[in-house]
Formats: sequence, structure tokens, C-alpha cells
Amino acid sequence: MTYEEWLAIIEKLKSRNINRELLDQITNNQPPTIDRALPKVLEMIDYRFDLSVKNMINNLEEMFSDENMLDMYMVNFKKEILFLNDLCHLPMLPSDTKRAYMIKLKTESDRVYDIIEKEADNEDYTGYLRQLIKYNRIKWSE
Repeated sequence: MTYEEWLAIIEKLKSRNINRELLDQITNNQPPTIDRALPKVLEMIDYRFDLSVKNMINNLEEMFSDENMLDMYMVNFKKEILFLNDLCHLPMLPSDTKRAYMIKLKTESDRVYDIIEKEADNEDYTGYLRQLIKYNRIKWSE
């Protein structure tokens, strides 16, 4: 696989589609020049993560308009974070970078969940929405 083909896959992944086929391609094919490719991979992970967080935080009103909307947002956020976690396990990433990104994913996604849970407490005094959020929260293994 050429460097240009590899970059094309990174750009496709930047589109925020969860595509396991593309993940497999970049997992199984090292880029010809890792030094040039590594910043592109990290930029793509950061880009996707930032968009996911912004999507959750900026759409709280819509999210809480209906329990089905809340469920949809929570499931999609969980899928995206788990996919990003898989991206953080690419063989080309140095172990310290993997660890740093995995810590970032965990702490920042937990922060998002905390914000959403607080908003749920304001929106629903029965606790139902909070339970829905807790059910969809990622269970990180320590």
C-alpha cells in the first residue's frame, strides 16, 4: 500500500463513518513512512473525538426532547468512542501514545457522560433518563 493510498483511507475515516473494513486495512498495512503518517492518524483521531464531544454537548436540548433521541445519541456516542478506542490500538502507534490517547478517551468521555447525567437530573426528576444514560455508558476496564 502506498503512502497516498494510506492517506486516502485516513481521510475516509475522518468522515466519521464507523468502517471496520478501513480499520482492518490500516491495521494490517503499515504505512511506508510511519513518521509522516503518525501525525495524520493522530489528527484524524483528535478530529473525530472533538466532533463527537461537540455533537453531544451542543445538542443537549434536542437530546432531551424525547427519550428515543437520548437513546440514539447515547448509542451513537458509545459506538464512536469504542471505534476510536480501536483506532488507538493501531500497531504503528507507539505504546506511550496509545496509552495517552486511551486515557484521554476515557477521561473526556466520562466528563461528557457526567455533563449529560447532570442535565438529565435537571430535565427528569424521576431518574429515568439518568438510568438510560448509565445503561449506555461505556464500562471501561481498569
